Amino acid sequence: RRLSGPDRLNPVVHAGTISVFLLGVVVVTGLYITLFFEFGFAASYDSVASMEEHPIQRLMRALHRYSSAALVLTTLVHGWKVFTSRRFVGPRRRWRWASGIASLTLVWLAGVTGYWLIWDRRAAAISEAVAQLLKPTGGGSRFAVRNLVGVSPGSGSGLLLAIWFAHIILTIVIGWFMFRHLRRSKQPWLPPRAWMIVMGLSLVLAGLLVPVGMLGPARPDQLVVDMPLDPFVLFLLPPLLSGWRWIALLIMVLAPLVVVLVPRMLRREDPDVVVIDDDACTGCELCVIDCPFDALSMTSPPGEVDGQPAAKHGIALLDADQCVACGICVGSCAF
Repeated sequence: RRLSGPDRLNPVVHAGTISVFLLGVVVVTGLYITLFFEFGFAASYDSVASMEEHPIQRLMRALHRYSSAALVLTTLVHGWKVFTSRRFVGPRRRWRWASGIASLTLVWLAGVTGYWLIWDRRAAAISEAVAQLLKPTGGGSRFAVRNLVGVSPGSGSGLLLAIWFAHIILTIVIGWFMFRHLRRSKQPWLPPRAWMIVMGLSLVLAGLLVPVGMLGPARPDQLVVDMPLDPFVLFLLPPLLSGWRWIALLIMVLAPLVVVLVPRMLRREDPDVVVIDDDACTGCELCVIDCPFDALSMTSPPGEVDGQPAAKHGIALLDADQCVACGICVGSCAF
């Protein structure tokens, strides 16, 4: 804030809305890429290779990849901002915190399935990790040998189609969580136009200067020795391929649950909701306009409040179930 000056120039202030913009970029570019994608071990790899030879398709693939990584980063920044400012106090805010953590977790899972679809060396490493996790179960081990790491695993169209459906379903669920996260907020869902332009141009410039490229195709008869990793999505791949895989899996499952429960672990008690002084209320509606949780409304004169005649002007009314005791309305009221 000291460096950027006004809030409109501070990217941290707009991290949440920038995340919504980036999700839109991910969806649009993903739908475009799907038009040229084919299903099967060889077919999927060859279709992505063909995209890399076409300038527009290559750029759209880069936009999809870089916007996904940026989405993870901005969501983490937004969550850290909410955590450090303790803006998770109150039942409604705890739900928004939980839905945000769920969205971030699903974004990560969608990223993993996206990498898996290409069926290159990274996909081979993901398949190996999944095969190792399925190995203790008889049916899972047979599935892994037949579909993932067998010497002759077949065309793979069914498996790749299933992964693609998982990728699409995860994206739809992310959108649903995002909607639930934002639906009661009166704040804009998208960042200022200037930030959308800056982010859009930055993604295009990155896509033009640093194309995503491709690794070699997956070889089911060879273990992957080394490869470049995406630090935003594939950071768990090395431990899942090591002897610590079950500890890594346990951490992967427990970490989101612990983070979701942080507001309950840190809270002492829910703060009291605001109380409206009917005699002091002038009906200016500033509190109603400023409340981001739709907890306040105005009576229409002449009306009644608790059975008593209301003033000539409207009186602010509180929906206690919606109030999170944030105090914004107190700062809005000059009376």
